Amino acid sequence: MNVNDCLEKGLLKRISPSMGHALKSLKVAAQKRLDSQKIRKAGLPDQAYTTLYSCMFHASRALLFKDGYKEKSHYAVYIYVNEKYSDKLPNRFLTEFNVMRLDRHEILYGLDAFHPDEENLGKLMTLAQEYIKAVGKLIA
Repeated sequence: MNVNDCLEKGLLKRISPSMGHALKSLKVAAQKRLDSQKIRKAGLPDQAYTTLYSCMFHASRALLFKDGYKEKSHYAVYIYVNEKYSDKLPNRFLTEFNVMRLDRHEILYGLDAFHPDEENLGKLMTLAQEYIKAVGKLIA
C-alpha cells in the first residue's frame, strides 16, 4: 500500500496545509512523552507504552498537517511518513514507529498478554524525544 492507495481508500484525506495544526500536534507529542514518563514511574508499563506510541503518532501527524493531509488510520500515517520522509528521517524512527503501532494494537486489542520490556521502554523514551526534535526541524 502507498499514499495514493490510502487516498483512494479514504484512509488519508487532503486538507489545506496548516502549520498551526502541525505545531499543535507536535506540542501534543511532547506532552504525551512527558505523560508517558510519569505513567512509567507509576509502574504501569503497558499504559506508558501506549502513551509513548501516541507521542510518536502525534509527531508523525504533525508532518501530515504541514503537508495538507488528515488521517483516518494509524497505518496510513505510517505509510505517509515512510513514503514521504524516509529520505529526511533516520530509518530507526520509522521502523520503531511501525513496531510501536503494532505493539500498541496488541496491548489494546490482543488476547495474548504483551508487556513492554522496561529497558526497551527507556530506549524508546529517548528515541521519542529525538523524533520530536527531528520532526520539529522538518516543520520549522
